[in-house]
Amino acid sequence: RYGERFMRANAPRYFAIFTRARAVVVLLALLTAGLLFAWARELFGERAASIATSLFLLQPSVLAHGHLATLDMASTASIFASAWLLRWACKRESVGRLVLAGVAWGLALLVKFTAVLLVPAYLLLLALRERRPGRALAGFALLFAVAIATVNLGMGFRGSGASLSDYRFASHFGKATQAWLPAWTPVPLPADYVRGFDAQKVDVEQGEFPSYCLGRWTRGGVWYCEPLAFLLKTPLPVLALLCWLPVALWRRPLPRRELAFLLLPLLVLGLLLTAMNALNVGIRYLLPLYPFVFVAL
Repeated sequence: RYGERFMRANAPRYFAIFTRARAVVVLLALLTAGLLFAWARELFGERAASIATSLFLLQPSVLAHGHLATLDMASTASIFASAWLLRWACKRESVGRLVLAGVAWGLALLVKFTAVLLVPAYLLLLALRERRPGRALAGFALLFAVAIATVNLGMGFRGSGASLSDYRFASHFGKATQAWLPAWTPVPLPADYVRGFDAQKVDVEQGEFPSYCLGRWTRGGVWYCEPLAFLLKTPLPVLALLCWLPVALWRRPLPRRELAFLLLPLLVLGLLLTAMNALNVGIRYLLPLYPFVFVAL
């Protein structure tokens, strides 16, 4: 209803507004491709990076969603940029670099709640960098604190610090959090961000609309819908390269840390966006996986 009211209120200049919004998304797709090229060139050389970037830009799902005025490509760009910066920070121990990675993660959190799913991946990546658990936890605490501060700055700290008892959650996750933590626990996030996350979590847990998969309608979705969409909407040569990937990595192994920075975000996001998500709305939710896939290829 809001979208239709906006369209009718701006009817004389609606297509001009739409064009500008789409142009921003095109720039974000190109930014993602540039980061992909830089990452792949460092690992495999310029020729391999050129091929990987070309495959990414010619991927039908990237072509489809790389010019639509939605948040999906922005989420893809910001998540990939945060991982790229965290890798850069871990290559040389530096508080400043870690702060920049935290800012990038905070921007990804402002763009879309999908970036919340990176928590276990980033914690494990920092644990792999540090031999001492205490230093790994301290590094993650700094990264997470900077990301939370960035979210607060982006939303003007409105309602931040309210106690947990001030919220009435609808999601199972929110209710379990309230049951587990003391009622006086301060929530270091803007109130609208917390409420929005809770509303989105309800959709993830229960589904928002009936979804269709393989001739069957379901209210809560099925876990294999997104993986199936990935298989059906990925060109056969790319699927063949994915099948060859384990052999290629065995013949030319990457350093353990480099492999972890590619595979951990990919596996964590892939698992949580498919098997633990009842919101089956199509391939666009899996777009953040694509840059990691094509660097690995």
